[in-house]
Amino acid sequence: MTLSVTARCSRTGQLGVALSSFDVLLTFLPVFDGHESPRFFSLVVPDLGAVTGQANTLPTFQAAVIGHLRSGLNAQTALDQALSEEAEAVRDGFQVAVVDAAGDTAAFTGGRPDDWRGHRVGAGWVAAGNILSGESVVNAVAEALERSEESALDERLLIALEAGIAAGGDRRGHRCGYLRVASPDGAVNFEIRVHEHARPLEELRRLRDVYHVEGDFVTLALSASRAIREVVTDDELDALGTKTVIDAVIALRSSLAKRGAAAESLTAIDRLLSALAARPEESQMIFGPIIRMLASVS
Repeated sequence: MTLSVTARCSRTGQLGVALSSFDVLLTFLPVFDGHESPRFFSLVVPDLGAVTGQANTLPTFQAAVIGHLRSGLNAQTALDQALSEEAEAVRDGFQVAVVDAAGDTAAFTGGRPDDWRGHRVGAGWVAAGNILSGESVVNAVAEALERSEESALDERLLIALEAGIAAGGDRRGHRCGYLRVASPDGAVNFEIRVHEHARPLEELRRLRDVYHVEGDFVTLALSASRAIREVVTDDELDALGTKTVIDAVIALRSSLAKRGAAAESLTAIDRLLSALAARPEESQMIFGPIIRMLASVS
């Protein structure tokens, strides 16, 4: 009932999942918050792994696999161990994809998910689906993943899903979409859900672009803040309190350059300056209130 891609980016260490289905229940399921019973179709845990369950996979199975990853097992061993803890008649309805933090992969498709069902596994990714138009769907996903290896993970996941849907996708059609990506350092951590939509992948891509317009600015600001805090004292920050944000950041950039700050620190500030140039409201804010945020950045 679902077409999914579970993957890791070898350059950034990001882990992610994207899927689309006719079954809209998938995207209405709650996210595990650490307090309630974990019942969801997908788990992405930075520095640990990503697990996607579909077809008739029990709603707690993904947490079981994550638990085994946390104990030190790799993707295949963690999946095998979790499967061994389920009765054969139960696990025969499962379809599961696992990618661990090292990029190792594992997948399982039981005999009971409706045809067409199956999966393909590659370097750091798993493509899986059931109730698909045919094997050509996962083949198209696999080919898209291979040729988009240089793309950012979120873009790569969307390209792969779009290729699978173009090849036939879920044979009943597609009504929902889901995208989740997280990085080890926390700089990227987002989840997007599309419910009951005529063109869910188009909407998923639109919302992903909205995230980047807003979320990337925050990420750039945090990166620049860390670079500034490594060199600049509290007194120096306070002295810039009456300047606009853009003028203060320019002054801070000059100060870091004079002190021989690392090239990556200066690059982080340059990227923030470029972003501020396109955001006049933020750039003309008074810098004083921002100092409190800088003080909290470690």
